[in-house]
Amino acid sequence: MKNRLLLLSSSILLLLCFSCKQSEQQKKVASILTEWVDRVVVLPDTVYIPKEGIVKKADYECCDYKILNYVDSIGCLSCDLKLTEWNALYKRLQDKGMSVMPVFIFGFSNNKKFKKEIYSLLRHNAIAFPVVMDSLSQINKLNNFPDDRRFQTFLLDKENKVVVIGNPIYNPYIEDLYFDIATNKTISHRN
Repeated sequence: MKNRLLLLSSSILLLLCFSCKQSEQQKKVASILTEWVDRVVVLPDTVYIPKEGIVKKADYECCDYKILNYVDSIGCLSCDLKLTEWNALYKRLQDKGMSVMPVFIFGFSNNKKFKKEIYSLLRHNAIAFPVVMDSLSQINKLNNFPDDRRFQTFLLDKENKVVVIGNPIYNPYIEDLYFDIATNKTISHRN
C-alpha cells in the first residue's frame, strides 16, 4: 500500500514537472517565433556554388522566396545536413516551377576540420544551390541566429523577411507550408 502511494505520488509529481517543462518549451517557441517572424535577415553579397566550384555575386532577386539554412560547427555535420534530401527538395521546387532558392550559411569560426568536411560533403553531393562559408561567423553576429537548431532554417520573402521558421527536411508539415506559401502566396505579413 505504501509503495502504491509512493508510486502514485511520484507519477503525479512527474506529470506536473513534465507539464511545467512543456509549458516552458511552448513559451520558448512562442518567444522565438515572435522575435523572428517578419524580421529582416542580412545576407552576404557573395555565395559559393559547389556544383560549379565558383564564388559569385549573390543574386537573391531571382526568386520570390529563399530557404535559409544556418549551420554551425556543433554536432555531426554529415548526419544533420541531409544534403541528399536538400538536393531532392531543390529538384521538387524547380520541377514545380517555384521561385524558391535554398541558401546555406555555414558558420564555423576558423574551424579548419569543419570547413574541410563541408567542402567534401558539398562536392560529394553535387549541391547546385548557393552556399556561404562564414569562417568568422560574421553573418551570425549580424543576425544573431537562435542557438536551437530547430529554429535555424527560415523561409524568407523577396525582402528577406522571415515568413516561416522550421526545417522542411525534418518536418513534412513545414515542407507543405513552404510549398503552399510559395505556390499560393496566400500568407501575408503583418503590417
